[in-house]
Amino acid sequence: MAEYWKTVKGFEGRYEISSLGRVRSIPPMAKHPKIRKKFLDKDGYEGCSLRGDGKYFTKKIHRLVAEAFIPNQENEREINHKNGDKKDNRAENLEWVSHSENQRHKNRVLKKYNGWRPPKKVMNQETGEIFNSYIEAAESVGLKKSCAISNAISRDGTCGGFHWKKITP
Repeated sequence: MAEYWKTVKGFEGRYEISSLGRVRSIPPMAKHPKIRKKFLDKDGYEGCSLRGDGKYFTKKIHRLVAEAFIPNQENEREINHKNGDKKDNRAENLEWVSHSENQRHKNRVLKKYNGWRPPKKVMNQETGEIFNSYIEAAESVGLKKSCAISNAISRDGTCGGFHWKKITP
């Protein structure tokens, strides 16, 4: 598999990121290009420290790869690891997604929760319909944000013209 290098945005002339997820410092930062050490953050994502303007910045590797190699025509804010492996930062394994697409991938595609709680079931009290997550419930009534339903449940209000109830397993 070929490895391609591009400049890290905001660190021009200092660092490059590869299509395989490696970061290197480039001259004049180092006499010879040098691969930077990575670490795992509290959420299990690989990161590295980069120096610029006299300060150190912590950057996530998957974000650097996506910004350099993956077009973001829809101006999405999140990056999905297609195979679910947070340490597989190859450009071909990453894609720009919306928050709801990223959550849907966790819930429906991966079917694993990696330490976070499974989605809560919720019932539309008017129709009696039960949904496996706030996201599904929100989509059923044409809402884009599932947090609105969560907020409605916590304050005993309505959302999207319906009353909602959390179902405990």
